[in-house]
Amino acid sequence: MKKEYIVGICMVLILISLFVYQMITDKGVEIEELQELKEDEFIKVYISGEIKKPGVYSLNEDERLDSLIKKAGGFKENALKDKINLAKKLKDGEMIVIYSTEDKKEDNSYSGIDIFNYGSLDDIKSINGIGEVLAKNILNYRNTNGFFSSFDDLINVNGIGEGKLSTIKKSLGVN
Repeated sequence: MKKEYIVGICMVLILISLFVYQMITDKGVEIEELQELKEDEFIKVYISGEIKKPGVYSLNEDERLDSLIKKAGGFKENALKDKINLAKKLKDGEMIVIYSTEDKKEDNSYSGIDIFNYGSLDDIKSINGIGEVLAKNILNYRNTNGFFSSFDDLINVNGIGEGKLSTIKKSLGVN
């Protein structure tokens, strides 16, 4: 009788332990699912250049460039602000470079990729192989997506394929 009583208590304890284990395991799955959902709601964006606190920032997926700049402490004194679209919607993994006013040459000429990052419609049209429509496409792309980090980024502009990109590079003396 005493033996059966002890076996019964052990069985009850085992059942209770299994029940508690099951609850903990289920909660663990729920917590992991919630963490995955939270991570999906955020994007990470890297900002550098003429910004007070450059680095990688986690933002809500619907935030704009002005919000990132505020989180990064604002512009430095020499930031080239007039060429930045503060209403630009940010994308996960994006890199934003805030250029300096000193990046533009004194005589209003440009070197390398800078003509596409700072140039006016007329500046861009002056490049061999680029007309009015393509220059506007380049400006629209720049205003929507930010500065070009290399000539190869131009391939993303509507109207620029491999052949046109090659012509532009040759015109500017880029290999």
